[in-house]
Amino acid sequence: MEVSTKHGMARKRNQHKGYQAWCSMHARCRSDGQFAARYSARGIVVCERWATFEPFWEDMGATFQVGLTLERTDNDKGYSPDNCVWANRFTQANNTRRNRFMDTPKGRMTVSQAARAFGIPRPTISERLQRGLTDAEALGL
Repeated sequence: MEVSTKHGMARKRNQHKGYQAWCSMHARCRSDGQFAARYSARGIVVCERWATFEPFWEDMGATFQVGLTLERTDNDKGYSPDNCVWANRFTQANNTRRNRFMDTPKGRMTVSQAARAFGIPRPTISERLQRGLTDAEALGL
């Protein structure tokens, strides 16, 4: 087996987190992988430029920080330089398809963000929205 010496980030021991993110991105987008229904079946693919690690790292390496993960800013688009950033877990949790967004006086935010911003328990807001109240009414405004 040939060992890559191009970037030195793929070592079995102490593999770089940026390289792990690149590998995981490709694994998620494989048409026969365990995540196929959430990725490849929805048309989520990795751009041609990022087929190999080096161009990915050229595009994303400068902003990489330990503790951040690869995030698609638009969840309906694939992995590419214009749709990816490094984000913390909190930011990623607020950028999922299952989140319910609300328009509030403080701007557009998820129900969880609104609960924190307005000091109202999240289950209370969710229950009010399920009953058909408007965003403002769910926040007691």
